[in-house]
Amino acid sequence: MGIRGLSTYVRNNNMFEPYRLHDTPLVIDGLNLVHTLYFKFQRDNRNDHMYGGDYSLWTNCIRNFISILKCCSITPIVIMDGSFDPSLTKFQTTLKRHKASLNLARRIYENNFLNEGICPLLNDYIFTQTLLKMKGVFFYRAIYEADDVIYQVASDLQCPILSNDSDFLVENLPGGVIPIDILLEHFHISTCDETSPSYKYIYCSIYRIRFLKRTFPTVQLELIQICSAILGNDYIDSEASSYLLLKISKLMDVHSKSNRQNLIKSVLNWISRFDSYQLILNNLRKHLHNPEHELIKYIENNFHISNIDGDMEKMKKNDNIEQYFKENYTKLFISKKKITDLPQWMIDSFICGKISNRIFSIRHAHFEWMRPLVEDFTFEQPSYECSYDLCRYIYGLLRTSNKNVPNIKRYARRGTNVVYERVSPYIEIIDIDHNPLPMIDQIDSMSQCDRSKLFFQIMGSNMKKFYDEIDQIIIEENRNDTMIDTSMVDQLKFLLLVFVYYLRNFSHHIWLEFVYALFFNIVLSGNCCTETVPKLFNIDHERKRILNDNLKKLNNTPIITNTKVYMPRVVHLYNCFQACFLNVSFLHDLLNVKSIRNDGTLVLALKGTFIYNLTCDLASRGKPLLHMHELLGRQHFVQLGMFDKLLSALLNYAQRSIVINGILDDDVIPNRYNIQQEDDDGDDDDEDEDVSPNECDDAAAEQTGPFAFVRAFEVSKRKTHMNSQKLKVSKRKPKKGKRYN
Repeated sequence: MGIRGLSTYVRNNNMFEPYRLHDTPLVIDGLNLVHTLYFKFQRDNRNDHMYGGDYSLWTNCIRNFISILKCCSITPIVIMDGSFDPSLTKFQTTLKRHKASLNLARRIYENNFLNEGICPLLNDYIFTQTLLKMKGVFFYRAIYEADDVIYQVASDLQCPILSNDSDFLVENLPGGVIPIDILLEHFHISTCDETSPSYKYIYCSIYRIRFLKRTFPTVQLELIQICSAILGNDYIDSEASSYLLLKISKLMDVHSKSNRQNLIKSVLNWISRFDSYQLILNNLRKHLHNPEHELIKYIENNFHISNIDGDMEKMKKNDNIEQYFKENYTKLFISKKKITDLPQWMIDSFICGKISNRIFSIRHAHFEWMRPLVEDFTFEQPSYECSYDLCRYIYGLLRTSNKNVPNIKRYARRGTNVVYERVSPYIEIIDIDHNPLPMIDQIDSMSQCDRSKLFFQIMGSNMKKFYDEIDQIIIEENRNDTMIDTSMVDQLKFLLLVFVYYLRNFSHHIWLEFVYALFFNIVLSGNCCTETVPKLFNIDHERKRILNDNLKKLNNTPIITNTKVYMPRVVHLYNCFQACFLNVSFLHDLLNVKSIRNDGTLVLALKGTFIYNLTCDLASRGKPLLHMHELLGRQHFVQLGMFDKLLSALLNYAQRSIVINGILDDDVIPNRYNIQQEDDDGDDDDEDEDVSPNECDDAAAEQTGPFAFVRAFEVSKRKTHMNSQKLKVSKRKPKKGKRYN
């Protein structure tokens, strides 16, 4: 990110000094931290990006990072990027990054293993939710790009910036810049006993712009920021300034095709010739022969004088920092942004990180990026596709009028390419009555009852009935209020609601084993892993020990071998659920439905490697439900009745039939699942016939939909169950399949 090659230049030229980080506010580039911290976590622990994300471990990683900062009396101020800027100035840069990410995702899919990774879908969400729940952390989100806000806050508070973004290296910042990767190299707490009182600190290195004077003694520090435009950054492509670089190279006697480090040095030498901003601007106009050149306009719009005056000691206390943000809230986040067409509560929720950062991209830019993921490339469409209709409702809620409603330009994967499609927003509810869909500025005038009704209408038929049925099951089974943590019930109901929406809207067959594994992870929550994450079921110490022993091997990173091949289909199914969760949460937050609570707590327990391992384990067994019961401890697990009833309700409301070769009994599906076996057609079984689940009775398909639950390793003509890579497992050709509704 930022100015290509500048970070390398300052490191190669020893422009850092040792630094003890302690007793100070620290302004953190949030998005930069998410990526750098995650990739370090991934290298140190596991390639969990291949399995869709281990959010329990990721949550602990975030908490540990913040805890170490706070132990050294460092006050974290995390500023995240917001929506995509409607000016589209970073469009080409973002498109290039998405294409690079897609190529990386494809390499992971093809090679089955890669140390480099792609952030799982819920990484940003988990990061935000974790920080919002931690005390002593100031968390804010800029409306668009966060760089200006980060710079302003660090200048006002006279404190360091934590970021790998090289754009900050050309700013005259009083507190300096600490690269995140340098901080993480030796990220532990040290104690200084040389003073009284002693203090704890983190040993790292810091960069200050004045260090450039060691090499360029005549340079004016305020003018160095012009380097970013000349050398090219995320806003000014290097091609736009190539002519100018050629001129400067000749003036400084450096070959224009010299390596990047020499070009950076020549530009800094050239800037050292000038004493003022106006002299540089006049010289640039002379060289470019165009006063309206985009490079000149960029410099004029972005040049600023740093604030080097301030009382850092005054700002060390949290209450003073809190007061600072109250007094400067509008200046930092709202002024000069055309966002007054939204309710104030929604703008505040956006800035505080309590609602998706997609709002302004959709409403003002009519634009969406669907980030590439590690998934099954045998699917032409990406994981986001199962929530396509839900997105159309969201786009409709965020429209600004009922006339000439613009389409949303959505960039997403199609096959192995990043392409765009124009998606038309819904302006009415697709049901029997076809009532008009309200716009977001009309939501405030609706009662909570009407908002809840609208939410369930959008989610689909009988969703309110399912939501209430889950509540009833928990009430009936939770004897003496001791079997379940009642504070987690709302989260459970919300996740199961998302689960049913996903099962109804995924337009392919779904592996029954995956459904069981994901359900197991949700309901057992923190009991599926050893990390400190929420636990839904209250389990005594002895049962917990037995459960941990049974599940221990399922938490290990899968070993990919010639006989145990990588199955991206499982990861794809998991990603689809995550995409549905993000969009249902977004819809919930837009409608501000207070009767349906979702604070993102239970989702922290999702663990991709566990889901992957359990899916593979269940797929190798003839009686998957029986094996799940054995993992739980069967009759000794007092919540077993609740477990089965919740699973039955989930399957019953999924509106999918079950296609299985063989007999369905209570060890394959719950006995409370309402099944109806089709009558035989009288034909003789043909052992050589491959049976497609799509070759089913039309009436059954009309009732349950054309797609079904299937066993993972059963064969069909269309290969809808199978991963494109060869699965080296024992398979036999089935007899004619039976469909259960």
